[in-house]
Amino acid sequence: MILLSIKGLSVRFKGLIAVNDFSMDIERGNFHSLIGPNGAGKTTVVNALTRVVPSTGTALFEGVDLLKVPAHRIINFGVARTFQNLELFKNLTVMGNLFIGAYHTINYNFFDEAFITKLYKSEQSKILQNIVEISEMLDIKGHLNAPVSSLPYGTQKLVEIGRAVISKPKLLILDEPFAGLNDFESDKLKSEIMRIKSLYNLTILMIEHDMKIVMSISDRITVMNFGEKVAEGSPSEIIQDRKVTEAYLGDRAYSRG
Repeated sequence: MILLSIKGLSVRFKGLIAVNDFSMDIERGNFHSLIGPNGAGKTTVVNALTRVVPSTGTALFEGVDLLKVPAHRIINFGVARTFQNLELFKNLTVMGNLFIGAYHTINYNFFDEAFITKLYKSEQSKILQNIVEISEMLDIKGHLNAPVSSLPYGTQKLVEIGRAVISKPKLLILDEPFAGLNDFESDKLKSEIMRIKSLYNLTILMIEHDMKIVMSISDRITVMNFGEKVAEGSPSEIIQDRKVTEAYLGDRAYSRG
């Protein structure tokens, strides 16, 4: 079953065509990677889907066209993302950042909060329980009361993923989650991502440059170059595609296996 169907997506910045007539279907439950050289338009596609940049075309998500949804409501439809450059609240603790991720799931109103009603206490308890559960799963529970700015970069990546997961998405978009990590951190993050995908029954769209990671965890791969889709298929199909090799992968695809 198709969870997200993108058709004819185009993004223009003044006279520059950043994405041109791009189409892609993401099946429910799949790990779908979007790859391509720097400047190919990958992040622009994600920014269009999450309404960071204006675009034309359609992006049907369970029958709803995300391109017609205000940016602040995207999360309400079950779409959450991380960013190429970390977008955490550095002055807040890990718990504070995770709480913000869960905020849209709150069912109490201002009255409940002002008078600390039973509903308020119940909802707060549920959120705290979710925060503990996710922090344990990502092995960041020991940092809950620490300011995010005091943590190593790899741990901050886990916090950002945790903040996205606690929003209870159906589609989790990861924009270069392995960038800047060493081999140990990459292996740990890969394991954590696959675990949360299984536990929360997530569909994942990932932008990534590390081809070893991409080839090892993807069900399907879409390749972009110069704002357009040049290939799509399984990892084994992509690795053998001559256009992909010429446009992006080159010998790296074979040397990294």
